[in-house]
This record gives sequence, C-alpha cells and structure tokens, in this order.
Amino acid sequence: MTIINLGELCEIFSTIVDPGEQDEYLVEEIQKWRVTNNYTEQEVFEALVVRAKASLKKHDQQPQIYACVLGLFYHYRIGTHSNKKKSFKWYAISACFGNPFGMNQLGWCYSIPFGTDRDYEKAIYWIKESAHLGNSSGACNLAYAYRLGIMIERNNVKSYLWYEYAANAGVLHAQMNMACYHRIGLGTSKDVHEAFKWYRKASKHPKSTRKM
Repeated sequence: MTIINLGELCEIFSTIVDPGEQDEYLVEEIQKWRVTNNYTEQEVFEALVVRAKASLKKHDQQPQIYACVLGLFYHYRIGTHSNKKKSFKWYAISACFGNPFGMNQLGWCYSIPFGTDRDYEKAIYWIKESAHLGNSSGACNLAYAYRLGIMIERNNVKSYLWYEYAANAGVLHAQMNMACYHRIGLGTSKDVHEAFKWYRKASKHPKSTRKM
C-alpha cells in the first residue's frame, strides 16, 4: 500500500493559494507533485477522502485545507468522477472551518451555480468573507462585483481598492486592472504615470505574455 504524504500536498496548496492563483494553476501544481512522487490520481484521492473525514472527527488543525483540496478533486475530476454536489459540500465545510480560499470557492458555487441553487446573497457574503480574510482571489472577485454591480451595488472606488489589494499581493490581472483604472481615472484619479508603473509591473510578472 502506497503511503501518501498529504502534508506535502497541504503545504503546496497553502503556498499557492496565497497569491490568488487560478484554480487551474493550483491543479497543475498538484499534478506535478503527484507525478514527481509516482502517485496515481486514485491513490491520492482515496487517501484524501480518508484524511478529510478523519480530520473532522478528530478536530484536526487542518480540516479546512483537506476539505478544500477534496473539493478541488471532485471539481476537476482528479482520481474520481466529477461531482458538483460533493465539490460544493467540501468547499462549504472548508469555508465553515474558516478557510478563505474555500470561502471564495463557495461564493463562486452560489453565483454560477455549481452543485447548489443560485443564491447571490450567499455568494457575495462568502466572497466578502474571503476577501476580508486576505484571499487575493476573493479580493479580485469582490472588485469585479463592485465594478459591474453584480450581486452588490456598483462602487468604482471599492472596486479599485480591492484590485489594489490583490495587485500588491502579486495577482497579474489585478495589476493590469490597476493600470487600466489609473489610465482612465476609474475609482481613482487619472494618472498616466501610475498607469505605466502598473503596466510595467504586470509585464514583469512570471505569467505575463506582454513584456516591456
């Protein structure tokens, strides 16, 4: 029987979600870890199910992380069939245990909807909770909601401030939005120098395809 080092998996998860990376990048890094360790998807999934359930019973210090990763596995069919309801369930467990990434995922589920009924009130509640706890993806989603008036009253100033938070945390598309907001004076003063500064910073981002 293969012993799966789930501690490493949780460490990868915690390290990656801090800068507000997209889900697809997180899944890609999980797969790299799996291949490096010669684990099969099913082996990791089965070990994760056991650990996630056990952590809830034992009041483990990391139940929210195991739950959130398991939600991702159901979401992206890693070692199992896609199951929207189970993905939603584990995101919800993670969120209720206080995981900011899980909160953002739960908000996304309510807004799409994914594995549950659409509920914009719950969606914006969890996205706000995520953002206020420092999750960069949550900050970006909240900024987007304020910009377009989706699920919440439009507010360009608040949109700018949340994009600024995410941009300073290193999120590429938030940096691009900062440049755009300064260029046209949206939610802040029009300032071509600030716009150029953010365009330049974004161009140096490891994932940027536009170099200056």
